[in-house]
Amino acid sequence: MSESFERTSREVEQPIELLPEVQAILDEHKYVGEALKKIEDYDQVTYKHSLRVANLISQISQEIGLKLKESALLIEAALVHDIGKIKVDKEILSKKGRLDDDEWEIMGQHGRFSFDYIKEHGGSLEVAKIAVAHHDHGRSRSISRKGDRRIENRPFSHPERRKVIRRQEQKDERQIKLLELSRILSIVDVFEALRSKRQYKEGFSLDKCEEILIETFPGDGDRVIIDQLLELYKNDNES
Repeated sequence: MSESFERTSREVEQPIELLPEVQAILDEHKYVGEALKKIEDYDQVTYKHSLRVANLISQISQEIGLKLKESALLIEAALVHDIGKIKVDKEILSKKGRLDDDEWEIMGQHGRFSFDYIKEHGGSLEVAKIAVAHHDHGRSRSISRKGDRRIENRPFSHPERRKVIRRQEQKDERQIKLLELSRILSIVDVFEALRSKRQYKEGFSLDKCEEILIETFPGDGDRVIIDQLLELYKNDNES
């Protein structure tokens, strides 16, 4: 094994200290700790990736304008977003070369596995939706907006129609917020995967991470998140 791979392997094994906000989620939600233990037993890289993503979200949540409840929801989703990978063959997870089409299809199913696990083990529907939607970069059909036309065609009286439409509008607002949170998780997830050293690759430079992220997430709101992540690492390197 080359010296660089030996160094990478040692660094992958370094323990990760959880930030207080992340630890609080673990203390509050028993199923999250149980899920993380299963991930840890199955694949160390996925386990530590999940912890790092949660820590990063905790570090930037205030700067990107998240409310406390939104931050807590997103941290919880970050901790369990890859639980579905325990159903993916270890040879696929640790493959050093490119995945072929069949392997990508198998890997692509882990988002749905995560959704099902979260729902079946005590997680909220909101967390499950964020976890599955982030794999589509916050554009997932799993978070749907249904029913405007259906409501318009119902024979409600005028006051009742207003109430029903307002309830639908509030539901749509919640769905849009979930999509926004899943988009944040997507960006942080990709950034952490690019930046981290793995047994099969060195971590990318900040400049390279920035280039890939801007190409993958071109929205104005995306740039705010990307800048906060880059600033976080620049500050760490300067300290």
